[in-house]
Amino acid sequence: MSSRVVLARLLTVALFASLLAVAGAAAGAGPASACTAEGPSAAFARTLPDVRYGSTGTAVVGLQLRLRAEGYGLTGTGWFGPNTRAAVRDYQRASGLTVDGWVGQQTWQHLVGRIGRAGTEAPPVPADGLWPGERDQAGVDTVGIALWRMGLDAEPGAGAGGRHDAALQRAVRDFQVRAGIVPSGIVGNTTWHAMFTVVSIRGGWGC
Repeated sequence: MSSRVVLARLLTVALFASLLAVAGAAAGAGPASACTAEGPSAAFARTLPDVRYGSTGTAVVGLQLRLRAEGYGLTGTGWFGPNTRAAVRDYQRASGLTVDGWVGQQTWQHLVGRIGRAGTEAPPVPADGLWPGERDQAGVDTVGIALWRMGLDAEPGAGAGGRHDAALQRAVRDFQVRAGIVPSGIVGNTTWHAMFTVVSIRGGWGC
């Protein structure tokens, strides 16, 4: 990895830490709460729906990207197909779980519930939407960082100058298709929640 890429990622993490602090303060939480939350994520895992072969949507994207973080070659398509079922079965077998190929509470708890809460507790979802062509540095930064924390980076240069430009819109629409959301490129409440939920399932929050 080049020194330029390393520096860019370090700057991204520093920026996101500052965004977390601002969001936490606005919500009345301690400024470092999202970075220092202790204990496992069993309560969050209990909120996740059962998914199985043929399922689609946000929870499936999160599952796939969580399994990817565990070393499985999944890309977060949002469709629970043969490759996802094979990965789930392999994970269940390796973890001593019931090997049934579908993800209910037993598997969610093992896969997500054991992550430290700092990795699954999301900051408050932004109150404002982000519209194609709009110039909003904070909104553009938040979208870019959420995509990065999911492992779905936008193309280089996307969002330059704080504008929700064509390149960033393509990344947003790609995510929306994966999550089963109308691919408008608009980042409204539904898309914000879906993005933040996927990051949480992946365990990608924290500092």
